[in-house]
Formats: sequence, structure tokens, C-alpha cells
Amino acid sequence: MPEKRLSGIVLAALVLSLIVCDGPYVRAQNHDENLGKTGLIASFNTESAPVGGMVDLEIRYTLPEGAYLTEGPEIKGIEDLTVVAKEAGDGAVRLKILLDKLGGISTGPIELGYIDKNNEKSYLGTDGISLSTLSNLGERPEEAQLRPIQGIIYSWPYYMVYLFWIGIVLLVVLAGLLAFWLYKKRKRIMNIIRPQDPPHIIAGRELQYLNSQGLFEKGKYKEFYFRFSAIIRTYMETLRGFPAGELTTEEIVRHVSDEKDRRIVDLLRQADLVKFADSVPAEHRKETDMDTVLGYIQETAPTDSSGRGVK
Repeated sequence: MPEKRLSGIVLAALVLSLIVCDGPYVRAQNHDENLGKTGLIASFNTESAPVGGMVDLEIRYTLPEGAYLTEGPEIKGIEDLTVVAKEAGDGAVRLKILLDKLGGISTGPIELGYIDKNNEKSYLGTDGISLSTLSNLGERPEEAQLRPIQGIIYSWPYYMVYLFWIGIVLLVVLAGLLAFWLYKKRKRIMNIIRPQDPPHIIAGRELQYLNSQGLFEKGKYKEFYFRFSAIIRTYMETLRGFPAGELTTEEIVRHVSDEKDRRIVDLLRQADLVKFADSVPAEHRKETDMDTVLGYIQETAPTDSSGRGVK
């Protein structure tokens, strides 16, 4: 008889232990007398896990009659946990937690918010739970040898980025200046290579253009004779080889000996009277002076083998 009683006690203890230790979950629950009708149980799906891994936190609940959870139910006590995902249904709220702390994670007292039958906010509560985290460095992390995943990657200091772009801008500016210098140099070379019209052709063309301006007819005598004298001096400079454009009329006299040049110097003296002495020329004066200069150019222009002026 005592053996049967002892067997019954052992069997009862075994059943009780199976109820308390149901599965691998670490549980904490509200020890309210009405736990069967209304209550809250929270548990992790493991007792420990490595840092950087994921664990599931399940909060099972039994709400009072007529009560319901709001969408995305409010849960207090998990503020220090990194919640990756949340799912509610079938009498439980399931959370996926990231283990991002060494030594372990723990909750505060867990409270689940719901709306009761009177449409008021209420909470179910239970004690906090904890879970230990394991090191990824093995059982003796202090002896582990850390090795880089890959070789060292060198990066530029931040100021090198600015220096790089400043260098690019300077190169662009220098390239532009070089291109401009080459263009100007090529243009000068082309001007040297390009055949120029002979002096008598240039002088004749400039006199023709001056005559077409009608300055003399408009009473702009000074402007007309300034330009008229400049054309003569430029032609004489290229013809005789002395800087006639930089000399006064009297200084030009000392450089000429040809009779044709002397006659044209007399014309320059008459032009100086209009330019500097406010002398007013006669109406026919322009045609006379223009014919004189054209005749001088024709006489001094180069000639071909037949003796005709080269045009």
C-alpha cells in the first residue's frame, strides 16, 4: 500500500513538471488566480543565442470577455530591445528580436494594451524575462585571434577630394590658355605666310575708301586731312624705309632727296595748315590733292619688264 501511494506521488510530480516546463521556452507569467480566464505569458524560443543572431519573443494572452487588441498592439517593457518584426494573431503576439548586446538582453515588466468591453484602455501584465547571449569568439574570447575579413582599404583624407577638383579646374584653365596661345600663334604665322598686297595697292584702296566717306563734302576738313596725311606717310614709310609716320613734315624733308618725294612733302605741308592752323581749303582742293597723291603712287609703284606699273 505505501508503495502505491509513493508511485502516485512520483507520477503527480512528473506531470506537474511537464506542465511547468512545457517545451524549450523560458516563461514568465502573471500569477493571478484568474490566469486561466485572463492572463499573459511571455517567453523566448531559446535560453541563449550568439550575438548578431535572431530570437523569437512570444507573448500569449487571454483577454477578458468582450475585449480586443488594437492593430499593432501596444507592448510595454520591450523598449530596450531591437524589434525587427511583429506579428499578432491566434491569441499571441510574436516578435523577432535582434541580439545586438553582449552579455544578454532582458525586458522590463511586460504589459499588453487592449480595449475592454466598455471601450476603455486596459493592460495585461507579467514579469520581465531575460536571455543570455553567447560570444562568436568561442568559449574563451580573450584568447581569440582577430583577423581582418579582407585587406586594408586605403581612403583619401577629406581634403584630398577638394585638392583633386582644384587640380582639375587648374588643368582646364591651363588647357584653355594653351589653346588660345596656339590659336594666336597660328594666326600670326598665317598672317606672315599669307601674301600681302603691295604698298601702292593698299594706299590706292585706302584713298578710294576715304574718298567714299564724303568727309570733305560734309565740312569735316580736319578729319579728312588727318586720314589723308596718314595714308601718304604710311606709303612713304614702306617705300623709302624711314619712319615717316612718326616724324613731322619738316623732319621728313631731311630724309627725302627725290623730286617726286619733295612734291608730296609740299602736299603734306598744305594738309598741316588745315589740320593745325584751321585753314579752310577751297572746294576743288580735294580733287586736286587726291589726283596729286594718286599720281605720286603711280610714279613710284613697281614696274614690270614692259615699264608698266604693277597693279
